[in-house]
Amino acid sequence: MINPDFEKEIGILIKKATEPDNNNSIVTIGAASERLVNEAKKNGLNLTGYRHNIDIYGIKHSFKRHGNKDKEELLGQIPITEKDMKNAPEYVYNYDSCSFGEKNEQGRDIIKFYKQVQDGCILYIAEIRTRRHTLTLNSIRKHKKFKK
Repeated sequence: MINPDFEKEIGILIKKATEPDNNNSIVTIGAASERLVNEAKKNGLNLTGYRHNIDIYGIKHSFKRHGNKDKEELLGQIPITEKDMKNAPEYVYNYDSCSFGEKNEQGRDIIKFYKQVQDGCILYIAEIRTRRHTLTLNSIRKHKKFKK
């Protein structure tokens, strides 16, 4: 289910995201779990055959908007790190809860995954891309307390 090379590939993608070049690259995490497909079905979504992935834009957004220690502390949040990004399979497969029914700034449907971690709660937001059948990282944040 999980891409066996994910950790190596995400490390390369994170490095690329720090470079000024904006060529998109994508790393596949793996297929959507049966658990998620069933929860989505209850919410009117068919995610059969979908896969989780992370692209360079999701990484850039997450680090730019949620990786600054000073800004995140003002918001009562914890800055995300490379380690948080590398733990993405944990958030999309072993989540504590998830929610459906919201849209992102581009008007696309999103899924919010919530996962309690040692130092807070991860909110991993995936954009549902129907044409490509992917659940692509939109943003990742870390809160001090469990939010859902």
